[in-house]
Amino acid sequence: MIDPATILRPRSRLSHPLRSEWWTTLLAGTIVLVLAVPFFWMISAAFRPTSDIFAIPPKWLPWPLTIANFRDVLELTNFERAFANSAFITLTATLVTLLLACPAAYAFARYSFRGRRILLLSTLVTQLFPAAMLLIPLYRVWARLGWFDTYQALIVTYVAFNLPLSIWLLTAFFRTVPRDLEDASLVDGASRISTFLRITLPLSRPGLAASAIYVAIGLWQEFLFAVSFTTSPDKRTVSVALYSFVGERGTEWSLILATAVMITIPVLLLFGPVQRQFVQGLSAGAVK
Repeated sequence: MIDPATILRPRSRLSHPLRSEWWTTLLAGTIVLVLAVPFFWMISAAFRPTSDIFAIPPKWLPWPLTIANFRDVLELTNFERAFANSAFITLTATLVTLLLACPAAYAFARYSFRGRRILLLSTLVTQLFPAAMLLIPLYRVWARLGWFDTYQALIVTYVAFNLPLSIWLLTAFFRTVPRDLEDASLVDGASRISTFLRITLPLSRPGLAASAIYVAIGLWQEFLFAVSFTTSPDKRTVSVALYSFVGERGTEWSLILATAVMITIPVLLLFGPVQRQFVQGLSAGAVK
């Protein structure tokens, strides 16, 4: 039975759907504006000379438009080599991280063994240590192994630092995969490995995409280990190439911003096609 008091009770203005949608749109627009203004300024300044960057009042539009900054970056630095190095190191370290994290995360999600909870929590404890604290020990290890100024030093370091978080993310996602599907496959005679490869992994593509993008973006812009473990120009990455324009006599801001634009383009190209799977992976339990 309907209570007459609920019919005669005035509705709150704050609960009106149009008003709530208006506030949500305003908040979202403000956040997008705050994030977009620095990005727009970076792109605009990349097409202007350094004198126009510090002009007062500021010039928001790049006019006259020039591509001299991008040409100088390609001529003054070995940017093509740095770009290839970053692409190779990022792809290799990301693939190795996922190959090691997937079976470990599946074991944590599906098997019960002594010390499982403590071992899983210990993977996150390793993320509490700052990278700068481990810089000197890693430097001595790679120097004694003869790996200094090599690709494998960076790849192994990146895998070691990203593996714990990847295991944690994938463990939370594997738990969302229904056990009934795996049990049905086992009843039909499939092995545990075959079930993992043919059922669990295909259903976990959003989580794998979220973990891969998270790791790849972090590796693409990593600077501390890249500048510490490499010395020759043939082994430098794009983040170190960006730092090369900072010198004792001044900073070439126009060249730095042009390099930053060139570095950002691959990230946008990577994130765009898999944006939907990345959001699905995050919302399906990857960060819960």
